[in-house]
Amino acid sequence: MSTNSNPGKLRKNLGLTQFLLIGIAGSIGGAIFYGAQKAVGSAGPAGILAYALAPVLYLFVALTYIDISQDFPEAGGPSRFSIYSHGQATNLINAMADLIWYLFIPPLEAYVFVGLVVHYFFPQVLQPNGNLTLAGGIVAVALILLFVPLNYYGIEVFAKVNRVFGWLKFALYAVIALTSSPP
Repeated sequence: MSTNSNPGKLRKNLGLTQFLLIGIAGSIGGAIFYGAQKAVGSAGPAGILAYALAPVLYLFVALTYIDISQDFPEAGGPSRFSIYSHGQATNLINAMADLIWYLFIPPLEAYVFVGLVVHYFFPQVLQPNGNLTLAGGIVAVALILLFVPLNYYGIEVFAKVNRVFGWLKFALYAVIALTSSPP
């Protein structure tokens, strides 16, 4: 880690590749496969069109955040940006919604990862009705506990770990997508 010679400013220690991998690995979760099944079931072939258009729309959102982040380089940017356009009351609502979002995402990601990836290799982690068994619950809790130090030590450590686990995540999802039979 580099030393902070200017304590009032944010340090720029991550490169473009690290940001891209963080963004892509964070965007492509296990739920993408559950969503695809529902989309094709509901919309038929138009579900494929939705999955083709989604990255384009997502790119516009990402470019907007990149632009705003350059204008207002603050820690916790997405939770703070609405204060500039909508005022303090709206920012409070936005920040609370972000907090709730951040509280629910780790358990959901752990559940989906256990239900999709771990279940693929170890079927005993899920009951026939889709609920986690005790073993599945222990694996999910272990995953959540692994998230804690990543968040505690900051984005630099997260980027280093994500370099390995991001590619591992892509590889596991690709293996499952290519070798699974349709439901």
